[in-house]
Amino acid sequence: MDELIDLMKSTERQYISLADNPVPGLAVNIRSVRDELPHVEGMALPGDLKKFWSAWSSVTLFEDGDYGQWGLHFFSVADSRRTTERERSDRPSDFLSSDLVLAEFLGDLELLVMDRSGTSEKMLIALPLESRAHWPVVGDSLTDFLNRYVGSLGRKIWESSG
Repeated sequence: MDELIDLMKSTERQYISLADNPVPGLAVNIRSVRDELPHVEGMALPGDLKKFWSAWSSVTLFEDGDYGQWGLHFFSVADSRRTTERERSDRPSDFLSSDLVLAEFLGDLELLVMDRSGTSEKMLIALPLESRAHWPVVGDSLTDFLNRYVGSLGRKIWESSG
C-alpha cells in the first residue's frame, strides 16, 4: 500500500494522455483531496484502508478530464459510511452488515465494496441490476484491487474484453 500511495501522490493532479486509454481521446487524472483528513486510529478497519484514508480524505483515480464519465471516486470516511447505510437500506438482501462501500465508478452505478465478513476481506463490484451472487470479486484486499486497477490504467478489470 505504501508504494501505491507514493505512486499516486507523485502523479496526482497530472493529466496523462494515453493512446491506450480505456476511453479513447480522453485524459487520465489522479486527483485527491487532503483537506480534513479523518482520524482513523482506533477504527476497526484493515491496515491498508487505514493507510489509504490517512493519505487522503477522498481521491479520484483515472478521471475523465473532459466529461467526468470515467474513473473511480473513493469516498471520504463520512461519505463511505453514509453510502454504505443507504445501500443497506435500499438493498438489504445484497448488502451485508460487514460490507463497507468505498468508492463509486464515475458515469456508472457500480460501487466498490469491501466485504469484511470472515477472517479476511475481499473486494467486490456491486452491480446495480445484479444480485450479490453475481458481483465480481476484484481483489483479496484493497491493496490487491488497487494494484490490479492502477496496473490496468483504470480499466474495469472485471469486464471481459470480448
